[in-house]
Amino acid sequence: MPFTLGFRLESTVGQGTFVADENARNALVVWGASIAPGYRPTDELTLSLYAKVTQEVTDSDVDTQRQQLQLLDANLRADYALGTIPVAEIKTGVGLWLYLPTSDVSQFETLMLGAALRLTLTRKLGEHFALDFIGTFRKNFHEYESPVLDASSSAPSPVFIRRGGAEDLPGTLVAVGANNVSHYFYNIGWVSWMPIEHLTVILAYGMTNSFTYATQRDSLSSMYAVGGAGQRDSAVGVIEVAYELDKRFGLGMGITTLAAPKSEDSQSFRFPFYDFEGTARNFTLFFIDLTISEPLGG
Repeated sequence: MPFTLGFRLESTVGQGTFVADENARNALVVWGASIAPGYRPTDELTLSLYAKVTQEVTDSDVDTQRQQLQLLDANLRADYALGTIPVAEIKTGVGLWLYLPTSDVSQFETLMLGAALRLTLTRKLGEHFALDFIGTFRKNFHEYESPVLDASSSAPSPVFIRRGGAEDLPGTLVAVGANNVSHYFYNIGWVSWMPIEHLTVILAYGMTNSFTYATQRDSLSSMYAVGGAGQRDSAVGVIEVAYELDKRFGLGMGITTLAAPKSEDSQSFRFPFYDFEGTARNFTLFFIDLTISEPLGG
């Protein structure tokens, strides 16, 4: 079918919801829905659009309002299957994804466009196992190198403004002091086990290495300030069980952990698939989702 319409409904519960001490408990319950219409002009090329909304049912730690409905960044996708590498029997593909600043966060960061190049590799191991890898490089294009606020409102500015300082932007805009991410590398690999037909068990691990725009020291900078680009690293570990009900419907459930790859004191690496250091921070999430893929046209 040349046209498809994908839809996913998901729910997530954070591990902080189950903390026994009510003074340390940090409940997190989130639902999300995404839609992905696609078009395949040829067998190798797939063009698609992806959009998603989420909402935290519990009281959020970061949203402006309670139970605020959030639209994430929409993206346009073009994926092309290159073919199989001889002898190695590795299927390869490339993709170009464009990210549009439809989220409140991206608009706050003054993102104009994000562009990502992707490489996908797949290798089957017998009848029941497969190895997959996705490597991604993304470049962001911002109007300003830092998130900005409008200081013209009657409310007091949340940051101190040095007249003529780097944070004092044209007009009434003021930079908040945290540099935006200029580009990042994201690599993830996973092994799939299919013990029976339609059932798949997945174990995945990924790493993101993000680099901010370079900070420039000026005459008003502290003597202890250091210029240059910053680096922010994060790691994700996923354990998932997925079941294909039929060609249209699929169910998935599992656990995912997203945190810095090292411990708080940077002396050791975290266990990648569950956070044992601070459960109330909700680095580990439990999820369940329903996926629907509807073919359209003949």
